[in-house]
Amino acid sequence: MSVFHKSFSFVGASESKEPLRIPELVKEELLQAVLILPFAFSCIRWPISSRVSATDATPKAAGGAYTYTSPCHAESLYQLGEHRGEHTRLDWVTLDNEPTETTMKKAQPVLQEFLMSHKWSPSRSYTFRKSAHVNLQEMRALKSELKEEAIRDPQGRRLVNLVDSRVVLGAYAKGRSSSLHLNQIQRSCIPFSVGGRKHVTNVWVDTHNNPADHPSRMVKIPDPSPAPLWLRDRFKDLLPELVPSGLRHLCGKKDGAADLGTTYKKEAKQNFHKCDVCTAKVFPSPFVKNGKKKDRAHDEHVKDPQVSNYSRSFKEVFSGCCLLTRTFRNSRRWRILPSVEAYPKGKYSAAGDILHDEFFKSLCLAAKDTRKGKQHWHFGLPCSSFSIININMNGGTRTRIDPAGNGKLKREVVGNQLLKRTLILIRILGKVGHTWTLENPGTSYVFRMPGVVRLLKRKSVCSVKFDQCMYKLHIDGDPENTYTKKYTRIIGNLDVSSLHKQCDHTHAHREALGSTKTATGWKNRARLAGAYPPELCRAIEQVALMAHL
Repeated sequence: MSVFHKSFSFVGASESKEPLRIPELVKEELLQAVLILPFAFSCIRWPISSRVSATDATPKAAGGAYTYTSPCHAESLYQLGEHRGEHTRLDWVTLDNEPTETTMKKAQPVLQEFLMSHKWSPSRSYTFRKSAHVNLQEMRALKSELKEEAIRDPQGRRLVNLVDSRVVLGAYAKGRSSSLHLNQIQRSCIPFSVGGRKHVTNVWVDTHNNPADHPSRMVKIPDPSPAPLWLRDRFKDLLPELVPSGLRHLCGKKDGAADLGTTYKKEAKQNFHKCDVCTAKVFPSPFVKNGKKKDRAHDEHVKDPQVSNYSRSFKEVFSGCCLLTRTFRNSRRWRILPSVEAYPKGKYSAAGDILHDEFFKSLCLAAKDTRKGKQHWHFGLPCSSFSIININMNGGTRTRIDPAGNGKLKREVVGNQLLKRTLILIRILGKVGHTWTLENPGTSYVFRMPGVVRLLKRKSVCSVKFDQCMYKLHIDGDPENTYTKKYTRIIGNLDVSSLHKQCDHTHAHREALGSTKTATGWKNRARLAGAYPPELCRAIEQVALMAHL
């Protein structure tokens, strides 16, 4: 709407009912509106950025700040932002001439307290060449934020920004302003919004709760304010890499508590002894019973007396090289159940094939078992017959309309049978109160299969998408700081939203196609990329642990 700069003035000034000649400026604006009409649409599929910004200005200077929050919090902020706007005037600066009634809603004190408990960083702090009205400078500060985001990230996104100016809030959400000076600045935002594929939604906050107020006055942003109790409890037990950078100060140590992990490592280096069977170094366990420390399990020949007391168990189905199982075992917080893999070390074993009827019956009985506490099962379903590569390069028959295929390819039939039995196990686990997760590539046809679609419609099932390059998925033989992106999706009956990480384009990428030379010879890159990186394994363990606390 800001395209119509002089048009509204022309229509408002013409009181005569006689035909009037349209001025050249108005004709140009009408032509501009026709030219940008093909871009006048909104994409509701654009993700909401977890980067939250704030802008502020004075008559002589402006500043910006940013932080990162969790995706679910970013979505809530976007919904609470101003989407409609209202008529505003440029001279609304003081409460004397500003109307008290407004349809726009300011963020509640609880929400502002939540925002100020984040760690904010300055994004810019600069002075203007000329002093101008504060509301004009506020709009210029917002334009600077939009411009920077359009240049920094070419992907289409919906952004959340904090402002304390009612004039800017109402004018930007409405799309135009009756003030020609303000509308002119707003018009100059169109190229960055359309070309940069960005949509900004502003949240109205108080001036003293606007983090950008400090950079606009060339002052350092203060430390985060005390976080609400519910926010501290949510993040205090998570690993730092699983927490958004804006809330990372809430995880780790508790108030007044020592770092138990560091203390234990120092004691372990001094108190290790040799295993009686294999003479390897065995470090003391943090578990204490009757005043004596018990030794941890050492491979398979040393039994940990505390394992039988664990209240949670983990089982990996389609385990591959068992990296995830090792991570759960090394955390020493889980009882590890035997993993399931039909081709351990490349050789077929019926004892790990869920298509073997007797073995599948035993799995169903194990899934129903509740005697030893809650269980978490992870299914890394083989994706060879469900992937896009199977369709584009290997003559696959799966389509969006018929994701199961036409039944003529054996690998697709086997894939369908594996998925069918996986869903049976998932249904059993859900009925008895156990948790589960299912992983496959983000573009996999698994998530179009009718059984999985019905599963995703349940309120108890959560879904998350992420790029494994952000978890440092590195294939042997690739250059340093070069990772495989591997767009991945995980669903489960627990909160997996903290796994969301989208590539920040700070590293090089290399596709998982072809072969690569490793220390043990030439290997298939796709097979090597199938192993989870250690950071992702630790993140999945933390997600499962939070659901079992």
